[in-house]
Amino acid sequence: MIRRHVRVASLTLAWAFVPGLAIANEPNLADVNRAEVAAAKGGGPLQSTKTADYVIQLDSDDDAPNPPDLSRNFGPPSGDMNDELQDGSEQGTKGEEVEVIKERFKNGSIKIEREVTQDQHGNYVNHGSWKMWDERGQLVAQGQYQNGKRTGTWVRWYRSATEADLLGKSPYQQFIGPFISQATFVDGQLHGTWTIYDSKMHKISQWRFSEGKREGVSTSWHATGKKMREVTYRDGDLDGRVTEWKPDGSVRLQEEYQKGRKLAEKVIHHNGGSKKSAGMFLFAKEEEKTPDDWWQCKPHTLVKTGRDERHGKAFVWHPNGQMQLSGEYEHDVQVGMFTWWHASGQKALEGHFDHGKQDGEWTWWYPSGQKSIHGEYAHGNPTGRWTWWKEDGKVAQSADLSGSEGVVIETPPTKEPGVPPAPRMSSPGARQPLKR
Repeated sequence: MIRRHVRVASLTLAWAFVPGLAIANEPNLADVNRAEVAAAKGGGPLQSTKTADYVIQLDSDDDAPNPPDLSRNFGPPSGDMNDELQDGSEQGTKGEEVEVIKERFKNGSIKIEREVTQDQHGNYVNHGSWKMWDERGQLVAQGQYQNGKRTGTWVRWYRSATEADLLGKSPYQQFIGPFISQATFVDGQLHGTWTIYDSKMHKISQWRFSEGKREGVSTSWHATGKKMREVTYRDGDLDGRVTEWKPDGSVRLQEEYQKGRKLAEKVIHHNGGSKKSAGMFLFAKEEEKTPDDWWQCKPHTLVKTGRDERHGKAFVWHPNGQMQLSGEYEHDVQVGMFTWWHASGQKALEGHFDHGKQDGEWTWWYPSGQKSIHGEYAHGNPTGRWTWWKEDGKVAQSADLSGSEGVVIETPPTKEPGVPPAPRMSSPGARQPLKR
């Protein structure tokens, strides 16, 4: 397996290298290089709160094909500035002057050490290295800024699950802290991966981003190393299959999403318990309410907007269990062949829809099975030869409606609930329904 070394700095030895700490070496999981750890430990348990570097080995498929060089982003905490910083400033790589600002706690220890420069208007903006410590001198976070915006790889350490609400939820409570949250930024936006690890560098969750929006596969894991949940995003929306697994690796749930909308079956029952209707629905869209906040360790939140729409096959049953309707919808609009049945099981009506409009041949039947009406629609309008029959099978009326003007196709109510009314023809003058 191809591996690449990514240097992550200044993990406090008091919690990073406690006696007996196991080092993970599992497939597809980032692990701490044993040689580097041994060198940092100096051969024995450490209780000091000073800091030291260690190396994370990442599988070649964990991140983008060309990951950023983190060796410049993560070095030991500087304490006082390097010798070359004589007056608190230095020249940047492109000639701009970079100054160093240190914010301190009341006890005098450094809280934040950041490099800044002035923009074209003379305003100071973060530019270069940025580091934060707690009052005990333990590194909290570090990364790089470019002209006031986060860039490259950033890392934040959480010594306790109480420091972020997310870490007290599933699956994080299965893991042992402290936790490490690592993400990559471009131009101030999440771009690449945001990964959260436990104290043994086991991956707990990983999201992928493109220009601040979720993109591609996001995954979370059980403490056993098996996948817990995997989803796919496109342009920030859930799009594709969502799969959840139990700790033993068996599938617990599978769902499909289309542009942020869950595609699933909805079933309604009659009062007696038998099925009344069943069909595929696109449920209301799950849109982003609050964006992903890496600094606060808060994944995005969603809110449902719009309404549910029938989308796919649809079926309706009579209270006696007989099929009443079979058809298909696209975004709540009828498409393709629809068929209705009487409660007896006899076919009542069959016809075709073209995006919500009746189109092609349509036929009605009496409950006895005798054909009642036959005609043709063109984009919702009756056309061609139409024929009406009496219940005894004799023709009641026939007319050619091609290009006719003033002919009304009336649709009085039917006795059978749920069956579209059968059309009747009347002349433009009399407008009287045909007697059957």
